[in-house]
Amino acid sequence: MSTSTTFHLMNEPDSAPMTIQNTKESPVRPQPALLKILQTAGASGEIFTLKQ
Repeated sequence: MSTSTTFHLMNEPDSAPMTIQNTKESPVRPQPALLKILQTAGASGEIFTLKQ
């Protein structure tokens, strides 16, 4: 069994989810709960790349 992390690209909000392998440098906006954790840990901004 395998799992895949999915997300929506910022410039294509209505597109189908894409796999991480294809979009490591594409900007993403984390869900609110993850964004709060990232900002608590010192991240600034609301948009990140998967590499970040």
